[in-house]
Amino acid sequence: MLSTYIQSNKDSSDFLIKAKLATGSWQILSKITGVSPRTLRNWYLCQSSIPLDSLKLLSNHLGVSLPKYKAIDILRLKRNAAKRGGLRRIALYGNPGTITGRIKGALRSIRTQSKNPYSPFIQKKISIPKRSSQLAEFVGILLGDGHVGKRQIIISIGADEYGYTKYISNLSFKLFQYRPSIKKKNGVEVYTLVFSRTALVTYIKKIGLTDSHKVKSQSNTPLWIRNNKNYSKACVRGLFDTDGSFFIDRHLIKNSLYYNAGIAFTNYSLPLLKFFYFTLVARGFHPTVSSGKNVFLRRDNEIRYFFKDIGSNNPKHLRKFSEFVNKYPKGKVPKRS
Repeated sequence: MLSTYIQSNKDSSDFLIKAKLATGSWQILSKITGVSPRTLRNWYLCQSSIPLDSLKLLSNHLGVSLPKYKAIDILRLKRNAAKRGGLRRIALYGNPGTITGRIKGALRSIRTQSKNPYSPFIQKKISIPKRSSQLAEFVGILLGDGHVGKRQIIISIGADEYGYTKYISNLSFKLFQYRPSIKKKNGVEVYTLVFSRTALVTYIKKIGLTDSHKVKSQSNTPLWIRNNKNYSKACVRGLFDTDGSFFIDRHLIKNSLYYNAGIAFTNYSLPLLKFFYFTLVARGFHPTVSSGKNVFLRRDNEIRYFFKDIGSNNPKHLRKFSEFVNKYPKGKVPKRS
């Protein structure tokens, strides 16, 4: 709903000069009203209409009575101004509604926008990287918590993993010379990284990802990753950092409490579970599968080696693992509590 505007006149000028004298300067009035000193002077000189709310604010703040005023139809004034501008434009350049005029206008707009690197109408370029372990890790992140749309890519990360969003942003810049926007919606415990680059979406699809539902389509890792041991390891790292977890189990045995660390990867895409499982097996691990959606590592020496061999770039996982190692050094039995 638009605010009520009044026509500036002698009474409003007198009111404003009283307000200025009461406060000492246009700058102080500017802070009270939230408009610039220049705008206040324009109101005082009767060069523009005045929002009634601004005058009421001054009246209440300074205890000065409102001047006599006459409300004006601001929408009607804007429509009339727009009409006059349109008629003047036609008089100068002719009717823009003809086919010839529209073609000329479109071509002129394309030329103008193409010269503007910040234009929202011109597709932005990205750096096209070579296949690498970093690119494979980025693919793993997308397969874990990402969604590839028609024109955007969105990655959702838990609210307690803000440090990891920074890592993903830096990784994106290294690969594509582009940083996503990082947002957090009120009331939702999640960060979203939004990649608004059509060129990036096109490239990601070209290297093997799709915009279909990952679970319904049972998404798999691209073949160029599966056929390379180093790429497979990096992709597993991206999958673990997004859909994986490091946890500590507690077991009560004969009234004594024992602690055992574990690693879990959870996903509802069977091909991704198989890829994660067999990549670990190929690297000498002994994972287990549970409930058709989880891959576990539970051997203490393998969990420690996982962080040395596969690694992690998620500060949350690294912090939990470091706390566990510091509390239970290698070769020592976890203390009973």
